[in-house]
Amino acid sequence: MNRPFRYEELERMTPSELDELLNSITDDQAINSDVGGDSDAEDDKNHPSTSKIRRVNTDVAGNLDLENEHNKESDNELEENFEENVPDPIYIPQTFVDSDTGSDTAEEVRDDFTFSKVPSIPQTFQNFQFNENFGPKVEVDTSSPLAIFLIIFADALHLIVEPSNLYATQNGVDLNLNLAELKAFLGILIVMGYHTVERREGTLGEEVIITISDAFHNLGYCFFFDRFFSTIPLLRKLLSLKTFGCGTIMGNRKHFPKTLLRADRHLKTGEMDFATTGEISICKWKDRGSKCVLVASNMHNPVDGTFVLRRNKEGEREQVHCPKAIEDYNKYMGGVDKFDQNMESYSISQKSRRWWLKIFYFLLDASIVNSYILYKTTLKLSSKKQKPMTHLMFRKTLANELISDFCSRPKKGRRPEVLVTKNKMYKKQNGTRIAITQLVNVGIHLPVKGTCRRCAYCSTKEVPKKSQIMCKACKVNFCLECYAVFHEQNNNSAY
Repeated sequence: MNRPFRYEELERMTPSELDELLNSITDDQAINSDVGGDSDAEDDKNHPSTSKIRRVNTDVAGNLDLENEHNKESDNELEENFEENVPDPIYIPQTFVDSDTGSDTAEEVRDDFTFSKVPSIPQTFQNFQFNENFGPKVEVDTSSPLAIFLIIFADALHLIVEPSNLYATQNGVDLNLNLAELKAFLGILIVMGYHTVERREGTLGEEVIITISDAFHNLGYCFFFDRFFSTIPLLRKLLSLKTFGCGTIMGNRKHFPKTLLRADRHLKTGEMDFATTGEISICKWKDRGSKCVLVASNMHNPVDGTFVLRRNKEGEREQVHCPKAIEDYNKYMGGVDKFDQNMESYSISQKSRRWWLKIFYFLLDASIVNSYILYKTTLKLSSKKQKPMTHLMFRKTLANELISDFCSRPKKGRRPEVLVTKNKMYKKQNGTRIAITQLVNVGIHLPVKGTCRRCAYCSTKEVPKKSQIMCKACKVNFCLECYAVFHEQNNNSAY
């Protein structure tokens, strides 16, 4: 092949002509297209793909030259011995490293991970001899868990103590933490980790009701609670303890007979549905609104009912049928609302960021309200026909009895030389009422800068005068001219 061919010419060639053309290409021309007079214009263009292929071909050509030199065969002999069935040299992708950046710029990277379904034996692992001794590399005192713990955590203890004391000192706190205190703290944390309260079976609501009703079991008491506590197993447990319960219940509780009760949209106002299991019954009642009321009880017959007053669309009051369980629930759960009302009426609770103070205030308020309820109940059951005190009067009486004749804690130390009290002494001067203070030692009556107030000596309602000069001992303001006059007069007075 002595001249280049265009793409259009190659398209017009027959298959036999193409075969003849390909067979005429020598190895040198296959490696370097410029051999044989091919000088087309596309050689001057910088194409990334052609440049990479050209670099790879150059290396392959170098390898071939080395082989030719070793075999001492010329290019002509190689051309004469060329046969069609001789396979091409194996192409090995190589990685080129940029001399400037040192980064890989190869077009391909060889993948040596070839997986198959044939099982292989890890010979390296099986032939390797492990000669290390198993066990700890330090001496361990098995009689002391603390000694074993300190092997691991001793350095951390020092890293906690020293920075903690440094941080406290920087913030003006005298901490003085030592290793003994830190060890004691860690010991308490460990105790808190394994000393847990044993929980009862069931939900948290069941546990609360069973616990607070423990003193009333087998005595026939009735408990009313809301849907947070209500479960069907709880009612069965209370029934076995001869204790009765009633409360609203959620429709997604376990064992709830949802398929036996009609849907809310199928019930009209005043209609009800129920389901029972043994002595436990669940009543579903449609009151005003789109949702129904669900009440579970172990002491009510679901058929028993009463009537309540409700307003119809015309605004008239009419009687509506209501299950007995729901009536009793509304009646006795009202005591909880009354308790909350008494708590909020004269609550002593105050805002605080300390959460434990809120708990203390709640417990104190609850104790006062329960004391008042106990007072009214006892008075009602007694034979005395005495009218009970109001809630406010009960709190006032309780406060007075707690304070009693207590005045204040006696102060320690000697009495101050300057007596300044809230009950100020006054005298009239030129028709003006002036507050005076008994002065024992004038040397402590030093002027200081305070807020701008009326002069205690010369200011009047008609002619007010203000000053920022305040007596440190008297705690009153004076004009510059009045300061000395006031103190001289009062120092010589007989007060």
